[in-house]
Amino acid sequence: MNIAIINNKIGNLSETDKFSGCVLLTEKDGNELYSFCCGYASKEYEIRNNIDTKFNVASVGKPITGVAITKLIEERAIEPRKAVGEYIDLKNDVFRSVTIEQLLTHTSGLGDYFQQAYNSPYTRSYIDLDDYMDIVESATLDFMSGEKWAYSNIGYLVLGMLIEKITGQSYYSYIEQNIFQPAGMIDSGFWLYNEPVKNRASGYSFDDERGIWRNRASMPVLRGTSSGGWFSTVGDLSKFMVALLNNKFTISYFTDIISTPKPELNALGYGYGFFISDEKLCHGGNGTGIGAQLAYYKTSGYILAVLCNYSSGADDIVRIFDDELI
Repeated sequence: MNIAIINNKIGNLSETDKFSGCVLLTEKDGNELYSFCCGYASKEYEIRNNIDTKFNVASVGKPITGVAITKLIEERAIEPRKAVGEYIDLKNDVFRSVTIEQLLTHTSGLGDYFQQAYNSPYTRSYIDLDDYMDIVESATLDFMSGEKWAYSNIGYLVLGMLIEKITGQSYYSYIEQNIFQPAGMIDSGFWLYNEPVKNRASGYSFDDERGIWRNRASMPVLRGTSSGGWFSTVGDLSKFMVALLNNKFTISYFTDIISTPKPELNALGYGYGFFISDEKLCHGGNGTGIGAQLAYYKTSGYILAVLCNYSSGADDIVRIFDDELI
């Protein structure tokens, strides 16, 4: 790995304003190898991003949910091959056949919920998982469960509801106690999007028509979910991966289940919350003013965390490291 080449390429992205955020590369034990921060957490107030800046993690939240569900499987609180309807009392007949394992591996046939939820009037709030219940109850299948793989945010939303049903806790408190605290993730949280939070980056996207940057469009009162969208730092995401790889959440047998593809379920490159290849264990996420990537490079044993407050840029950083580490 050539750090000088990596630094030069990332520097070019920063200088041309194509990346705003933070990058952290560590060893499997958490020892820092490289870090880089650039851009503004607040363009309005000219506050720069720093290594402790909190960013929206987007769908990088899914691995956390996948680990939490696997922990409950290890504790024999749930059986992954059982239908969701055996645990949660839902009126929607879809969940009489969709299994927990199909939700984990994106083979359920369920789709997305973002457009349905966040295009609703601003008088509607999405603070707790139960606020999405009408969407879950009206969800339909795009294909027969288990037939093929297709990414599903609704699936991971329902997994959060399952955690609440089994544990008797809110999804948020369960994750804080069983994931954040054991991993030492002291800078991660489920803050409301319109809640003042110290050292949190605003998201920006470029308006090509007017040639100006725009602050991420305001939404209804909103909190992240079990599908993602909460806030963290590159340091905390790295700590999560370190804890996972060192079996702090589950014993090694179940860590292997999390990080192994499930071709028997038609999930050729996905495990329990992670994309999986011969080279990497990873997950990404993006949105308006949001970019996030978390990866473990199997050969080198390095962990890469990238958080960005532009709509693009995080993927470019990953490609730079892929070129050097794969």
